[in-house]
Amino acid sequence: MPTIDGDAHVMEGPQTWQYCDPSECKFMPVLLNPGPEADRQFWLVDGKIRGHVRHVIKAKEFQALAEASGREMVVPSEAQHLEDVQARIRHMDEMGIDIQVMYPTIFIQQVTDKAEFEVPICKAYNRWMADVWKQGKGRLRWVCVLPLLSMQDSIDMLPWCKENGAVAVLMRPFEGDRLIQDPYFFPLYEAMTKHDLPVGMHIGNGNPACLDITRQRVGYGAGFWSMSANTAGASASSKHRRSGFPGSSKTSSDVPKGASCRTIFSRPTVFMCPVTAAPTISNISRSIPRRMC
Repeated sequence: MPTIDGDAHVMEGPQTWQYCDPSECKFMPVLLNPGPEADRQFWLVDGKIRGHVRHVIKAKEFQALAEASGREMVVPSEAQHLEDVQARIRHMDEMGIDIQVMYPTIFIQQVTDKAEFEVPICKAYNRWMADVWKQGKGRLRWVCVLPLLSMQDSIDMLPWCKENGAVAVLMRPFEGDRLIQDPYFFPLYEAMTKHDLPVGMHIGNGNPACLDITRQRVGYGAGFWSMSANTAGASASSKHRRSGFPGSSKTSSDVPKGASCRTIFSRPTVFMCPVTAAPTISNISRSIPRRMC
């Protein structure tokens, strides 16, 4: 039985955005480095600091993690940032991992509120990951990102992503001013059902105003309130929602209470949530490895 890391991550870098069309370079995120001692870097998009921070873990911090966990924690930089795909594969072999399902990092938060930026940014990221998938020879699967501000562009990107190794579509509990069960997303869910791609709902928050509010004066728990809590809520609401989902003629009156997305959708589109649910998914980086095939 293979061991699958169901919540691996990639740390995007300047090389990610080199996959854009030459005419779209002006839309790409620019990395800002506060200085050599800084433990995090930031992305500048459309003149604003947007997206999730880029953490910089130094050797001494890896050592501290190793001492606290009682196991080797050093990750080669070229493997972490996918600058060397074969280095990533070798590191997987050292940990006994057969396949990784890779989630993005920058997209844990909203990168832009403009479709004209989001479309080329998502396109460049997906091209990068498709190239990584090809080099990984099937061992590096990935969750694609779609420009949800433009529904037609999102639907149009799906077939290409599926053909190039994507196994799910990233969605955050809050997508701008919408929740994931908003009817706005139903055409996308229909298309995902057609292409047999589930939602990969990762811990995150795509609403900057909500992030700011939930991080105020809460100290260590900021990450819980701003991301974990709403992810758990969205996972529960998608499972227990009683109104009709796309792919079904059911209405709120005839959908049974507690019906899951697998029950309601006409084809087996499901929600994957590697952080708040899915006990069968192995999250090697955070817990004792569990196996799934």
